[in-house]
Amino acid sequence: MPNIFAIIFILFSTNAFSNFFDEKMKIRLTTHNLCPYGCYQMGEFKGIAVDRVKCALQKLKTPFQIDILPWKRAQYLVKENKADAFFAASAKKGRNTFAQKSDKVAEQIWQWVFLKNSKLNPKDKRFKKQARVASFIGANMLDWLLENKYNVTSKPKNSEDLLKMLMSKRVDAILINNLVLDKLILKEEFKFLSLNRIDVKNKPLFVYFNKAFLKKHPQFLNGFNKYLSLCY
Repeated sequence: MPNIFAIIFILFSTNAFSNFFDEKMKIRLTTHNLCPYGCYQMGEFKGIAVDRVKCALQKLKTPFQIDILPWKRAQYLVKENKADAFFAASAKKGRNTFAQKSDKVAEQIWQWVFLKNSKLNPKDKRFKKQARVASFIGANMLDWLLENKYNVTSKPKNSEDLLKMLMSKRVDAILINNLVLDKLILKEEFKFLSLNRIDVKNKPLFVYFNKAFLKKHPQFLNGFNKYLSLCY
């Protein structure tokens, strides 16, 4: 398995660059290892979101670099002007203070997930205070749980550890991305796990571009969105 801190460099010709930009540049984007949006498959980092982002940037004929990092750090680097964009991320007020989102790059539904024999019901008034819940560090879902005063007892580093916590009954319920869960339960260690799933929110995903970067390249986002619409 490649190191999750590996860096992918993809360079393209810039002979049509002037269609959208005033100067040559190389864009640095950050993401995390999360199937099916972007993960290592047969030695290549690919997925629903990363493939669309690559496609749009290829059509723009601009050099780019994608760094695969822990999700919290991926966002932090953009906030600190050390990277130009992070993806794939759902809309969030805090992210909007330092970055601007693109058009949608992928779908996502937040889901409550319980073990099959659980009697818990998120609509029960007692659920918020009594149920031990979790989501992973850096996730919008975790911030939402904390902001809404759920009883968050664990903050694992990724979705796989989150599901393992539920399986071992260290938490009563987890909040997780539906497509990520679909991929995880195909793994050998999870495929016989019986779960109940309840939809919470429809939260599509975007690329968040640093506002300082967009100020420097004011035509970029329109060009990126134009080509994103052609990439499926």
